Amino acid sequence: MNPNVMALGKFLKDQEISSSQWDLLIFGDGSGAQWKDGGGCCAFIIDNRHHVRTCLISAQSRATVNRMELRAYVDALGVHYNELLDGKIHKPPYRVWIFSDSEYTVKCGSREYGRKANLDLWAVIDWFETRGYRLRWRWLPRNSNALHTKADELAGKARIAIKDLLLSEEEVYRLLPSTDTEQKPVNVKLTTCSCGAPMLLSELLCPQCGCSRNTLGGSFGV
Repeated sequence: MNPNVMALGKFLKDQEISSSQWDLLIFGDGSGAQWKDGGGCCAFIIDNRHHVRTCLISAQSRATVNRMELRAYVDALGVHYNELLDGKIHKPPYRVWIFSDSEYTVKCGSREYGRKANLDLWAVIDWFETRGYRLRWRWLPRNSNALHTKADELAGKARIAIKDLLLSEEEVYRLLPSTDTEQKPVNVKLTTCSCGAPMLLSELLCPQCGCSRNTLGGSFGV
């Protein structure tokens, strides 16, 4: 017997998930530091109906670690829905187990915590649920299985790779210089959250990490 099949069977047994309780497993991880430094993510897909396994790696030039953690699952669902299912779930629902080493992501996914940050990505998660995916979120300790260990490694490499590719504003302007007729941008005063994400002065919560301006106090700076 294939040792990978045996390993997956043992994992599911340890998680008390029978073969009749799942159609799709997603293991993912995200990597990030400061918002301006970008981040990377990786997800592994195991489809029980089509017997397909897929590895996805993504990077973003502006991101936090929580955003990339969640994006791993958004990307995985998107590729699964559009590439494998061709945009339509047959015989719904599609029973999905999402495994993450981020307790915050899992509790937001299961709605134990309120979703205060990365609301655009959570809206995409909700959209998939309206299309027939039934998502269940489960926390696992970091590096507790081979797929999470590999996802952590690849997400970190993606973060480093995107950082090396970043262009400065000066380089962007050199690619497409402004003209005399170009409308000048309106100056907007911003503050910076401790996670590195830019905030409007009128915002009480960081749109990326969800931290409160009041609770952080001096952590914000111009």
